Amino acid sequence: MRKNKKENKAGTSESKRSFKFLRNIIISVVCLLIVANILNLAPGYRRDRYGDVTNIIVNSENLTEELRYPIYINEKGTVYLSMNDIGNIFETTIYYEEKYETVVTIKETKVGSMNKNDKILTVNGSEINVLDTIIEMNNTIYIPISEMKLVYNIDVEYSKENNRVVIDRLDKAMTKADVIKDTVIKYKSRSLSKDVATISKGEEVSCFYTTKRGWTSVRTHSGLFGYIRKENLSNQYVVREDMNQKITTKEISLTSNKFSILENGEMKDISIENIFKLSPEGLLEVAEIENEDEEIWAIVSNENFETISKKALEDYKTRSAIINIIVNLAIGNKVSGIVIKANNIEDYNTFKKFMFELSPRLRELGISSAVYKTPSIKSNNFKNIIDYILIEEGK
Repeated sequence: MRKNKKENKAGTSESKRSFKFLRNIIISVVCLLIVANILNLAPGYRRDRYGDVTNIIVNSENLTEELRYPIYINEKGTVYLSMNDIGNIFETTIYYEEKYETVVTIKETKVGSMNKNDKILTVNGSEINVLDTIIEMNNTIYIPISEMKLVYNIDVEYSKENNRVVIDRLDKAMTKADVIKDTVIKYKSRSLSKDVATISKGEEVSCFYTTKRGWTSVRTHSGLFGYIRKENLSNQYVVREDMNQKITTKEISLTSNKFSILENGEMKDISIENIFKLSPEGLLEVAEIENEDEEIWAIVSNENFETISKKALEDYKTRSAIINIIVNLAIGNKVSGIVIKANNIEDYNTFKKFMFELSPRLRELGISSAVYKTPSIKSNNFKNIIDYILIEEGK
């Protein structure tokens, strides 16, 4: 009996030791997995998975991981990005007109286009000679972003030494400062973060923001970026402020052709008039404006002008020609707004392209763009494209 008790006790002790041993192994494995995960994924310790490819730095962010297609650099050093990546990075509308082999790209006040076979960039109707044009590689359209500075309001530099493309968005705030002593740029805003590079005393860096704990986000001329202590910077000066260019579409309820809007803190009286007419030669022209006390918004309607039809708008060159006519008629004729009244739209996407391409052209000139809301036009689909949606009472 005593022997059995001793044997049971010994067996229990052995089981406990085995359990502890197994538990320690499991804890060790879990700890190793946690450490491995930290080293591979945690901010400040992640392995550089893009060290052997061309990186892209936009202001203070490395966006290489977000690219769908590799960056292409030609023998002249021109930087090419895929059409898809440009749309994502610059939050722009961009599409390819297959018939004319033309890329059309749109920002707040710019409409740019480039043909596959011509070294010409067209910006808001004006042609500019360029050194490189769009190309097709691996079934993907590539655009020379170096040539699109005017459209996107950017600066582009390629550092061959570091294999980095550095893009500055000139609508985003930035300051510059001098480094007052040799210091280390950290990957993240903490002392224990890994070192990115050592920067020498006297070197000028671009600065973007400072954290509450006193770390400033900086970028060197060659595109290396990270964080250094704020006290290691001096002679800081503002290069540019943030420019808010986001379009906010406003809805206006109409009871007549006259209304008021709040613009730049000032109420303005608006009169909508059908001042466009056809000349004997069949061309659009502007009728004489009699009332000079109110701002005039002119109606362009597909009921009056057959040019704004599905057939005309679906062709890129015809669409562009119509837009040029409208813009040129509005310039110098005291027209401060263009209202498009399109009834029975058959091809919604074609009409949307038309408004996409017309609005920035007008906006650059300080001319508002608007559409009448009709059964075929949904307000939500035109928000952040045009300036105003006019809603007639009871419709």
